[in-house]
Amino acid sequence: MAIAPSLSWSALLWMGVRRSPLIPCVVGIVLLAAAFLKAYALATESLPEKSLLTSRSLLLPLTLFEFALGLWLLSGLHARLARYVVMFLFFTFLEIALYQALADERSCGCLGKLSVHPWIMVFVDSICLLLLVIWHPPRNGATIWSHRWRLVTVVAVFILFSVPGTTHMVYYIPAGVTHYLRQDPRLQRSINLSVRNATKQEVLQAIGKATGLDLTADGKVFDTRPRVGTVELHGVPAWAAMEFLAQDQAVPARWVVRENGYELVTVVPLGNDAVPTLLGVVVCALWVGAMLLSGYIPRRGSARAA
Repeated sequence: MAIAPSLSWSALLWMGVRRSPLIPCVVGIVLLAAAFLKAYALATESLPEKSLLTSRSLLLPLTLFEFALGLWLLSGLHARLARYVVMFLFFTFLEIALYQALADERSCGCLGKLSVHPWIMVFVDSICLLLLVIWHPPRNGATIWSHRWRLVTVVAVFILFSVPGTTHMVYYIPAGVTHYLRQDPRLQRSINLSVRNATKQEVLQAIGKATGLDLTADGKVFDTRPRVGTVELHGVPAWAAMEFLAQDQAVPARWVVRENGYELVTVVPLGNDAVPTLLGVVVCALWVGAMLLSGYIPRRGSARAA
């Protein structure tokens, strides 16, 4: 009878590393952390949007995609497919970070308000990509059919965080620098205004007169606190006065670009544009309910006569 040769300790250790569940956990946590940092920045400040890589139209869906992939890796469902998808994502991240590093950019902009040099992200992306290359999940791992409750949990967690997160990212409230105002050359003109017991509408008209822009405000913005008291503006750029008006409100407000100027509007998390969000919640809830019901439906061929 032939006896299989025993494996060396190094071979056993290598096999353990290749099948280690820590690798998808580490990479999944990295994706979740990056998604949360992006979401916080998108929900609390305006972006410079100098290129496609810094535009909200790209960063918002990318944030949701990273969050979904992080949950997918942590769930262990279809691990082999998840490995290939995340490897492609980190390879793309590595290429972008390398391009930014060679272009001598100071920050990659991939972690929201956290300023990280592109060379650091090149190192981080390379490590994550190397871990995914080393990791080889088993062929007969967990699937959405063998572990339905994992799928239900992932979908439920994604809905609970993504729906309110997306709402806050779309109806964001700037809490810092308003880049698009400071970059507008028309708003670099100085404002000189000295008024006692001034109303916010008077300040708004003074800014519009100095810049030649059509500045308006939503009717609800100035209803609660219409006056700002004594105003002394001497040589203040127009964008600074506009930032002051946006921040000195009883209700959250932000400036929106219009055809001939700007409009100060209230930020309503669930306003007139909430129908797509609510429809998405209903669809996702129906999906979770269907998966819950599918857990009680036996798989084809699973029930056989004894």
